[in-house]
Formats: sequence, C-alpha cells, structure tokens
Amino acid sequence: MLRYYFEDNGGGEENRGRAELFSGLAIAKAGEAYVREMGQYPVVMLTLKSAKQRSFAMAYASLKQAIMWEFQRHEKMVSGKLETPEDMEKYRIIRAGKGEDSDYFSSLLFLSRCLYQAYGKRCIILIDEYDVPLESAYFEGYYDEMAAFIRSLFESAFKTNAFLEFAVITGCLRVSRESIFTGLNNLEIISVLRSDYGESYYHGFLAGLLGRNSKYRVLSNREAGLGRADIILKTPRIRKGRAIVMEIKAVKDFGDMENGCAAALRQIEEKKYLEELRQEGYEDILAYGVCFFRKECIIQKMDK
Repeated sequence: MLRYYFEDNGGGEENRGRAELFSGLAIAKAGEAYVREMGQYPVVMLTLKSAKQRSFAMAYASLKQAIMWEFQRHEKMVSGKLETPEDMEKYRIIRAGKGEDSDYFSSLLFLSRCLYQAYGKRCIILIDEYDVPLESAYFEGYYDEMAAFIRSLFESAFKTNAFLEFAVITGCLRVSRESIFTGLNNLEIISVLRSDYGESYYHGFLAGLLGRNSKYRVLSNREAGLGRADIILKTPRIRKGRAIVMEIKAVKDFGDMENGCAAALRQIEEKKYLEELRQEGYEDILAYGVCFFRKECIIQKMDK
C-alpha cells in the first residue's frame, strides 16, 4: 500500500487512478502536507519472502531473481534517460541476471541512482519481510553468508545514499542491529511492543485480517447509531444472516485489559451501534469488546 501511495507512475491518468484508492480514507483527510506526497516519488519495492530456502545458493538465487524483477519493472522509465551508455548496459546486465555478485550486493544503490537520473527525484525504498531469509538461514546453517549479503545490500542502499528520500523495512522478527544494521544511521524501530502503539494500529490489523473472510462484508469505522463503530461484519444475506460489531481498545498496562473490554462494550451500547443493524433487518447480532496490550489480546462478548 505504501508503494501505491507514494509511487509516481509517470503522471497523468495512472497517478490519478491510484489516488482513487485512498479516497475517503483517513490519509486523504489528513491535510495538504500528506496529500501532496501522493504519487511523487520513484519507489523501489523488494520482498525477500522467496528466500526461505534450504541452502544459501538457493536463497541467493531467489533474492537475485527478486532484484532482477524490480529492475525489469522500472526499465521502461529509465530507458534512454541514463547519463551514460555504460550505466544502461550495466542496468540490462543486472536485469538479465548476468551481473557479478558485487553488482547485486550494491544493486539497490545503483537502481536508486538510475531512478534519480530518470525522474530527477530521490527514491523511496521499501523492503518487505527482511527477516525471512535470515530466519531460514539461521535454522538451515548458513546465517553468516546470508547476513553478509543482507548487510552489504542494506549498507550500500541506506548509508550515505544521496539518491534516497527514505526507506521502510518491515518484518515480523526482531533481528539485532549488530547483525545487519551495523553502520546505518537515523534508524527508527517501530514495534507493537512500543507503548505508543494505539488503537489505530490494532484496528488496521484486525480489519485486514478479517477482510480475508469471504463470508462477511467488512466495514471499518462506519457510521452506526450515535457514532462510528470500529469494525462491522455483515453477511450479504439479511434473512438468516448475521452481523457482528467489534469495538477496539488499547491499554498501557496488562492489568487494565479487562477494563478495556468493558469500556468497549459500554461504548457499543451507549452509542447504539446495534440499532442500525436491527433496523436493516438483522436478527442475529453479536457484539465484542476487544482489548490489546502489546501482543496480548482479550475479547469479551456482550450478553444478549
């Protein structure tokens, strides 16, 4: 989603079409300082999930392929816009998978430089599931080799890269800074363990998770009763169908989790979130108070 928000696809209809994806969402209402950033940057997007392999050779080949695909994705935009024929030749060699190992170690730095030449703008680099190759390497016995490759890739891309606007690196596991982040500056680590992670994060997490269930329509932050319910799930069929209301709270102390659930259930009742669903014709309606503390979760059901 970050890629679709920030990426400049050459302007015109393509950028306007992507802007429609965010119409009505909170980010579109956050003010001009945020909206003007939409569709303004070349974006490099690299996912490392394919590198979950039994050997370093197989994992490296998978990462190399992912880099090749990203070079291929941008080739149309950079073609004819690089400063020297040698740069274009190197670009095509990397894209074709015929480069030296050193070319792939520094490939993100080179790609960001090429994109700067093509767009005249610094790029954003997004790395997804950075922890997958490292976790697999640890259990399969080639961690040192994989850590060395990831460290080289990251250091060349993120340290003193004049063509980088900013980068976002995501993963589920916390890998120590000393292993692959040595030498990088201005790192900000954002984790669900941070005390300032609030209801908006958990709201988005649950909405995305529940959105995979094909049996229900998932409505997020929609008007209901006297306010806006966090999440409403409705079966398309009203007769013999079901509706579910979830209100989410986040607390700063583990001991307050049950109180958080109780507060969520009170809000559902006081704001009359269920009334509109009853008026629509739903008879089977469930309501849940959901409370998070870091990675802990408690759910309480409202008595009928």
